[in-house]
Amino acid sequence: MRVFMLQNFSMKKYLCVIFNVCLLSGCASFLPSDYILYKQSIKGNKNISTEELEALYRQKVNRKLFYKFMPYASIYESSRRRVEKQRLKDSTLLAEYAQKIEKNPEKIKELQTELNEKRKKNAYIDYRLESMRAYYDKLLQESLKDEKKYNKIKKKRDKKIAKLELEKEKGTFRMRAIGEPFSIYNPENIEKTRKEMQEYLYIKGFFAGKVSYKADSAVVKLGKSAVKTINVTYFVQEGEPHRIDSIYYVTDNEIIDSLIRYSPSKLKVGQILERDKALQERERIEKLLLENGFYRFDKQYIVVQVDTSITKKEEVFTGETMDSEILVKKKNLAHIRFIINNPQKRDTSFIQQNTVGNALSQIYLDEILGRHIQYKINKVYFIVKDETVLNPKDTSQKGYFFPTKEPDKAIKFIHLTPQKEYSPKILYTKVLLRPNTPYRKSIFDQTGHNLSNLNLFKFRSLQTRDDKRGGLDIAILATPNDKFEMVNEIGGSIAQNVPGPFFNTSLKIRNLWSGCEILENNFLFSIDGQASFINLGEVYRTTQISFNSTCITPLLFIPGKIKYKPAINALAPTTRFNVGVSFVRRPEYGRRNYRLALTYNWHKFPFKNFGFSPVDLNVINTYRKDERFTKLLEDFRLQGNNLELSFRNALITSSHFYYEYNNINHRINTSQYYWRPTIELGGTLLNFFNQEFLEKNKLFGLEYFKFWRVSTEFRYYQPLSAQKNSHSKIASRLFLGIGSPYGSSEVLPYEKFFFSGGNTMRGWIQRRLGPGAYSPPDSLINVEKQGNIILEANVEWRFRVWSFFHSVLFVDLGNIWTLQDVGFAGGKFSRDFYRELGVATGTGLRMDFTFLLIRIDLGLRVFDPARPAGTRFVMNEVRLRNLFGGSNFALINVGIGYPF
Repeated sequence: MRVFMLQNFSMKKYLCVIFNVCLLSGCASFLPSDYILYKQSIKGNKNISTEELEALYRQKVNRKLFYKFMPYASIYESSRRRVEKQRLKDSTLLAEYAQKIEKNPEKIKELQTELNEKRKKNAYIDYRLESMRAYYDKLLQESLKDEKKYNKIKKKRDKKIAKLELEKEKGTFRMRAIGEPFSIYNPENIEKTRKEMQEYLYIKGFFAGKVSYKADSAVVKLGKSAVKTINVTYFVQEGEPHRIDSIYYVTDNEIIDSLIRYSPSKLKVGQILERDKALQERERIEKLLLENGFYRFDKQYIVVQVDTSITKKEEVFTGETMDSEILVKKKNLAHIRFIINNPQKRDTSFIQQNTVGNALSQIYLDEILGRHIQYKINKVYFIVKDETVLNPKDTSQKGYFFPTKEPDKAIKFIHLTPQKEYSPKILYTKVLLRPNTPYRKSIFDQTGHNLSNLNLFKFRSLQTRDDKRGGLDIAILATPNDKFEMVNEIGGSIAQNVPGPFFNTSLKIRNLWSGCEILENNFLFSIDGQASFINLGEVYRTTQISFNSTCITPLLFIPGKIKYKPAINALAPTTRFNVGVSFVRRPEYGRRNYRLALTYNWHKFPFKNFGFSPVDLNVINTYRKDERFTKLLEDFRLQGNNLELSFRNALITSSHFYYEYNNINHRINTSQYYWRPTIELGGTLLNFFNQEFLEKNKLFGLEYFKFWRVSTEFRYYQPLSAQKNSHSKIASRLFLGIGSPYGSSEVLPYEKFFFSGGNTMRGWIQRRLGPGAYSPPDSLINVEKQGNIILEANVEWRFRVWSFFHSVLFVDLGNIWTLQDVGFAGGKFSRDFYRELGVATGTGLRMDFTFLLIRIDLGLRVFDPARPAGTRFVMNEVRLRNLFGGSNFALINVGIGYPF
């Protein structure tokens, strides 16, 4: 399949059509007669950002096109008027025919039929609802004897009626999804905004701050007609902020007082007194006390008081030789007090001594004594039960303690299910709560997190019981997941703009050998689009079949007892043993890959991930090569390029390590970033073999490779608005990598090279950019290009158009290079690498359905490093009349999900 090519297409005409549609959608026939809130602005703010204040607008202005036209509001208004016209006509018809029927009752059937025909033609929502209900009521009446058919019709009826009721309540699809009502000027909303802005100044520490506004009327020309508008300007007078003069902590508990005073505070003397910072200090105190045994403490016990009536002594000169001290009131200073109240005493006449249950249903020791108590963990129980078993009322049931050699730290395990028991030795490492230790909330939460990561239990809850002596009994109630879980997936994917089906099935077996392990077996069959290695513009369907079996254990599988240490298991470690085989069939070649790997993973909550694979062994068998592909490799060899070695039967061994920081959540409007550095060493295991076995770069008749490879990827996402529902942001990415053979190896394995073009360099077909300034002859212009060094940088402005339609403007920059100037003349990395960077730009459409994002990007080359120096700027070669043809043609990239 070739990349989309459109010939004889007038882009200018297309743009003119779009422009006219926009103008027509904002035409005067749909403009309201009331004043429109056309523009809002903020002036005078110096310390508080405009974005923060704009988020307080009670009334938004309409979205505009070309800074003037309001097509979304016009679409809404035209649809609203059409619905109103239908409503009036429907009411008129009902009144008209009610009179006719009253005068001619003998013609009631004829008149009713005539009325229904006219109402149907009018298509008002009330009639459509009535007729839909009548139609389905009749079908339901006819299918009363067939329960299956009845339920099917009822489900369909409910769905259609719900859709019509939504239209009646919130308007037509054009009104809901595309349009928006005209923002009619409302003085009450403006006044509310002013008050909220002034309140926000107070919250930010500007106690004397004032906000006023001015509303100016203006007449704006839209096409041939005029519309009355209001422009509102908010004037902000911040004044001098109040600053913290002193901080006090008031409590009668000596332990709490000591903990607070000897821990760093978020508040400092001299800071602006902001409410948010005071609340953060309140939360810090709560967290501090929860980490130091005060299990029942809550920030609601902390009262914050602010005193701005501060007086200080000052020396005043009153004569030639005499000074005196007087009290002077200081402006813009404040004392802040954090008063920690004690819990209120409660009635203790009905305490249930032997119940493990929700903390809210119990009475605790701090409520009995009326003061905050430091709790320690007394006993810990791990109870495995079925869903049908109710929560146990006591913990005296038969069980066993582990570890037996340390009874003071032992956990009691109670098994109330017929399933195979879980290893107490491994569960003990995941439960970080220990008897006779102080309560810490982080340990409590981390235990729940560890049990969740095991993927062994369907439900988990940690429940507490106060022994009324300052101790907590903790019961962990766990309901096992199904031992066997099978998942089948049938779907499609898009690669190289070509859709392809896939079938994936996996069988998961839990706790197979009673060691809390999971055995995952996975089978995949897929047909993907793949750019031709030889012919530019041609895309073939590549068939892939793979089977993988992975055993996952919740420990670091290493010698010694270190794997059982609490500090190690607090990182949620896992060990993965993987065995797999895959088959890839492309038109140029066919390959089999047999893989054996050992990987250690661990996670530092909430955003940090680590992975280390000491052994990753692959045996690659290239069982078929196309004649043209074989000749191409031979031509490369004659030019000094040893790419042919990468397609021999080979043994590839490597070890790699990666670190990943990832706090990305595209549904949250905050600054986020992702960083993943990776280092890989290939052939290190071969150093353990005698050199006699490694003659002529072969081991057991297989080509082997020694190489190293380092890469790092960084992504950053910055919202352009402080509003929570804003969809406008800047997304950026930087990717750097370098790889090289060493020792007796002359070339990297083909899969370890770097490639550029496609999803991250959208002005070039995948794997066709570079290396460096290499300009291939016509015979090799269509061949994939590989390199030892890569640099890519991307920037996108992502924004919402309407509903689930989003758009993007992007710039891509990058290239690949070789380490030797062999095979690719001009492809070697040099000091002038920045002159050889390819640059592409373009726009795209994204359809975000929450569960699925479909991406369509159009890319154009700006700088082409394959051109001679001085002629690399190619944007002037773009022709709107022939956008997808010519020397600089546009490329369309279709995919699922964000490119980064």
